[in-house]
Amino acid sequence: MSDTPQNYANHKMFDKVFIGAALIVFTSIVLAVIASIMLAQTYGIAVSLALLSQILLGVGVLIVQIRARQYGTKVQDRVIHTEFYLRLKELGLGDKFDKLSMKQIIGLRFESDANLPALIDEVLEKNINSADAIKKMVKDWQADNARI
Repeated sequence: MSDTPQNYANHKMFDKVFIGAALIVFTSIVLAVIASIMLAQTYGIAVSLALLSQILLGVGVLIVQIRARQYGTKVQDRVIHTEFYLRLKELGLGDKFDKLSMKQIIGLRFESDANLPALIDEVLEKNINSADAIKKMVKDWQADNARI
């Protein structure tokens, strides 16, 4: 964890391991395709079929990797949804929860409890549906350092 306080400018996280692994898998697929084409011309289709199995394996790994990341993100969204519901109930704002979209919840969750009622009203009144636009409206940023 960084010692720098979280704010709008630095709150986005990029999974460097995921991106690095995806690049490695993608590069291996490209190299296997190139090798398959080159070797098929010299040694025939049998070698090319062997490399085709490696290409399919690489594509399969890439698909599994992407799906695993999507599952993690979906679980994170469900946790945010539940936490925000409980937070609004605790603040006596439970009646507003059903009026909010998931994108609005994602943007609103960074606002402090003191400023949250006014920001919710503004978001609903102006029908702001962009999480990013709502995050820019946050006056008292509350960090979420436990994200995926």
